[in-house]
Amino acid sequence: NELGVTTKAIVEECAAACDDLPDCVSFEYKRAATNCQLSSSCDNFDLTPQDPTSSYHWYQKTNEYTNHAEFGGDSYLWLFESATNRPTKSPVTLAPTIEPTCLRVTTGGAQYDDGYLDVFVNTGDGNGYLLVTTSGVKHALNSVVLEDCYSGLIGVQVRNANANAWAGNIKTSVDGSSYTPMVCSENCTPIGASTESIVVDGDGNGNRPVKCLNGNTCTLDSVASS
Repeated sequence: NELGVTTKAIVEECAAACDDLPDCVSFEYKRAATNCQLSSSCDNFDLTPQDPTSSYHWYQKTNEYTNHAEFGGDSYLWLFESATNRPTKSPVTLAPTIEPTCLRVTTGGAQYDDGYLDVFVNTGDGNGYLLVTTSGVKHALNSVVLEDCYSGLIGVQVRNANANAWAGNIKTSVDGSSYTPMVCSENCTPIGASTESIVVDGDGNGNRPVKCLNGNTCTLDSVASS
């Protein structure tokens, strides 16, 4: 990833980013989290991890040295599919298979954890963050605010405009069973901290390890990966 790591909604966008850089020889694309890693050195299959369980797919840019000219030069790349099979010719224009990511938001069980919460998700479809919960609902202790799976989930936002704070945890999973906390990314504190315990409050007096206060819309990321 010498040329940087970015987020691209689909594999074609990652390929286009590689094509735009003369030094880019390959890239890895993680479909669950839509991560795009560009490389200027990984120009050989033998340099890859060769792990069939990896959630990253490796693509090599074609050129006159890789004998793929019949497939359109730089227009096509090779896809690493398994450790036992050499990459198969795979045009990047094929529609990618995006692994669903499951999101679970659970109210805590401590006194005063019940409260109001709006949840927004971004699935990388170009529509930005969309509200996926019903506003104005007070969530009871130990209740599940949201449990749903989304193709291409790349981020979550939370907000509470009510002075009755909500507290609990916010986690994601790519297998639907093993959930890991997200992390605070923007407008919450401390940045980078786990949402294993988070308070979302319309005023400034919420008290949990991670705080989203004063009615802010707080962004969470680091979606779980396989």
